[in-house]
Amino acid sequence: MKNYKASVADFEMGMQMDKVYSETYLLPYSISLAGTGDFTRALEMVNLFLATPKLNEQSIKAGNYRKSVYEFAIDFDNKHPRGNYVFAPSNMGSNINSAALEYFPSLTIDGSNMIFTRRENSDEDFYETNYVNGQWTMATPLPGKINTNFNEGAQNISQDGEWLIFTGCNYPEGAGSCDLYIAYKTKSGNWTEPENLGPSVNTEAWESSPSFSPDKRDLYFASNRPGGYGGKDIWVTHRAVNGRWSKPENLGPVINTSGDEGCPFIHADNQTLYFNSNGHPGYGMTDLFLSRRTDSSWAVPENLGYPVNTIDDEGSLIVASDGKKSYYASDGGDTKGGLDLYSFELKESNRALKTSWVKGKVFDKKTSAGLPSSVELTEVNSRK
Repeated sequence: MKNYKASVADFEMGMQMDKVYSETYLLPYSISLAGTGDFTRALEMVNLFLATPKLNEQSIKAGNYRKSVYEFAIDFDNKHPRGNYVFAPSNMGSNINSAALEYFPSLTIDGSNMIFTRRENSDEDFYETNYVNGQWTMATPLPGKINTNFNEGAQNISQDGEWLIFTGCNYPEGAGSCDLYIAYKTKSGNWTEPENLGPSVNTEAWESSPSFSPDKRDLYFASNRPGGYGGKDIWVTHRAVNGRWSKPENLGPVINTSGDEGCPFIHADNQTLYFNSNGHPGYGMTDLFLSRRTDSSWAVPENLGYPVNTIDDEGSLIVASDGKKSYYASDGGDTKGGLDLYSFELKESNRALKTSWVKGKVFDKKTSAGLPSSVELTEVNSRK
């Protein structure tokens, strides 16, 4: 964890003692100021730095890069005032977080079941916790045959809690370094043995960070396969009636850039896509973005802004069905050990649509056996 406030104090003390504004102080001082969110003073300091005589080419390049970041931040704040919004991440507590690393959360649509990745001694496994009587239960390893001696990384549970799609790395049968695998929940609550999604989806390249659409017909993921616009791009594959996944399609140059895009999350509204990128304009490093779908096209991505985004790397974000409560991993000040899971509310302009759901079972009254069924929704006024 970087303590930018302490760094600012140290630099200010050093400059008071030295009284000579030099390259040694000005550029890192500006970075620390930006780390606290003071982009105006950061810009002042980097301009002083760039005015320093006899800077070498590398220093000028570094200074101009930071200047562009600070100017973006100031301009973004002017165009998107935060108003009364308060960013207040809350650590999810010791039932979930530990001295190990916790990250990559996913959540069912009713908010009752969360699965996340825990990394201990370089081994990644999946854990789950349930929301009962207003609190999260003690996290336990995912039952079934999913956790192995290999690494199970980014995952996503379907909105109904019945399917789990995840990244498996260095598996003997894998096509590439990391492939996508799927498992299904059994009646006993365990998970089936994972199945590789096969050559229609997985390649010799890297596939990761999967996210199901709410109807499980679309699967978004990140890959560095050939045919993209940069390093890692976001792709989508569609599930046919026979259960087979189609050849993945690139989401195109509106979403993907010459840089890296990753960690896609399609919200339960099936219209709002959250992801990270270091190719779109931002605060430096990797920022979080959202794009809203209109008809079949995606809108130009919107930066989620400071303080959700900072001058450091931002990872993944998921959003609950209410469209505002969000979960992410951070090494914030009250972490229990490295990365912990936190929750917070998005500001209104960054929220997805609030989504409702209905849960039920259709069964034979006499035998109690489950029956195949379909549900039809009718709008009251139009009767359509």
